[in-house]
Amino acid sequence: MVIISLATLWLDINTVVYIITDVDGIAYTFQLSNTFTAQAAPIAFVTGLILVAIPGTLILFSAKRILRWTGGATSVAALVVIVSATANLGFRAGVLTGSQAGFSISQYIPLYLLFLIPIAIFDIFLKESWSRSRMLVSAALIGPFASFLDGWFSVELWMFSPTQLIPLTMVPMALAGLVAWGSRVRFVQALSPDHFVAVQNRE
Repeated sequence: MVIISLATLWLDINTVVYIITDVDGIAYTFQLSNTFTAQAAPIAFVTGLILVAIPGTLILFSAKRILRWTGGATSVAALVVIVSATANLGFRAGVLTGSQAGFSISQYIPLYLLFLIPIAIFDIFLKESWSRSRMLVSAALIGPFASFLDGWFSVELWMFSPTQLIPLTMVPMALAGLVAWGSRVRFVQALSPDHFVAVQNRE
């Protein structure tokens, strides 16, 4: 149940990022021109790509802290990948069968699955007893892969964007991973039943 809850929370927070970076939806809601959409779309895409590194990294570090067994964080990530590879990437590839976009998305799925490997390495080797500097390096390395595990933004990055955009986004995604690591303790405390009891008692 914890694995399912953390995976669901990861996907839900990513959905919030989709909403706030949905340029077409914003343009439709506020009756903005096509010029706004064309100018804002690249900025919104890069912003969303960076932002989804935060919930992914946060959930992975939280899973390590909550589950406390090797494979727990990987299990959470694997569930997210299964949902995304089927309901997102697989569905889009199926709908677009016969088109170049559909072929590209289907070709991306094997690469997408490989992004689980760094997460498994992180899960196996990272220890709570590590020094602050090693934890910071780990968070910076996890940030990009946490972003790549979001199939919506990552397929656009790897299949439909200029290839030079990938290295340019690595540093901001790594910084997003550091932000997530700095918030991990409070995040886990917020998920704790004891925290909710304490809040209710204060109210």
